[in-house]
Amino acid sequence: MGGEATSYLLGVGGDTGRPSTVLATTRNLSACDLASAHWSGADENPIPDNAMSGLNKSQGQLVRADGSAMQSTDADLGLSGKTVKGHINSAGGVTMGKAVTHLIGCDSAGGGNTYQAEEASMSGGCRPMTVHAGYNGTGFTDFPTRNGVLEFTGVDGGEGGSCTMTVRYSLARGSRTADLSVNGSNETITCTSTGSPAWKKWGTMSKTITLKPGKSNSIKITSSGQDWGNTDEITIVLP
Repeated sequence: MGGEATSYLLGVGGDTGRPSTVLATTRNLSACDLASAHWSGADENPIPDNAMSGLNKSQGQLVRADGSAMQSTDADLGLSGKTVKGHINSAGGVTMGKAVTHLIGCDSAGGGNTYQAEEASMSGGCRPMTVHAGYNGTGFTDFPTRNGVLEFTGVDGGEGGSCTMTVRYSLARGSRTADLSVNGSNETITCTSTGSPAWKKWGTMSKTITLKPGKSNSIKITSSGQDWGNTDEITIVLP
């Protein structure tokens, strides 16, 4: 269905057990992610394809899980926006970890491109496993304490630029860090407990990354002394 036939986008991280999460927005967002988007307006020149009559630049509408509907501005959006911060840092409900910020219904990226960990390249002691329930696909990847490498190649960066990477993982207790390399960059990511000592609950963590245009991108997660959570998949939401 084309963007001109869609009036609303659905929040993947919306959860009725988390009152501050965003369930839906009007379609006039510049990206499929609350953490990086702004409101597009019918008063812009040229008029964006997803613009809506009556909503100008920095104007949109959204619905939260507490049943409230609100007129929104760009000040609500982005990682520092009040509404989005409340969404991400919410707690409770049926999901674990922080609420993800990508949206379903955008013409450009929909719900994002998902890459299964068990289908990626593994080395240094990483191995595919199926011993814990709840994973998507055919399994997940288990890491050793250090030097375990999980590498996703051929990742589609679309036209290139900033995007959101969401990792679905399971961690019995505490928090752990790992090294993240995106096309050779050196960064650190952290996962926190998903609330089950038996490793049977799955949660997500999100990070903004930069990808090159096309499908020549590589994303590498390396355990760096603390092990890393069992990794099920990553989802890339393009701008």
